[in-house]
Amino acid sequence: RIQYLLTCEGQWLVKHIPRENNQAADAIAKLALGRKEDLQILDSPPRKIQEILHMDRVK
Repeated sequence: RIQYLLTCEGQWLVKHIPRENNQAADAIAKLALGRKEDLQILDSPPRKIQEILHMDRVK
């Protein structure tokens, strides 16, 4: 599926970013693993994500 999306949607740059440098994305991925729904729309980020984003701004 990923290969199909990459070939259909123009140009892409795939780059590895260490988990410790992208904690918000890591936390969102872990949150998604525990869900059964394919799509979930949130009105606001979960508390844990808010804390990570705040810490990123402070750095």
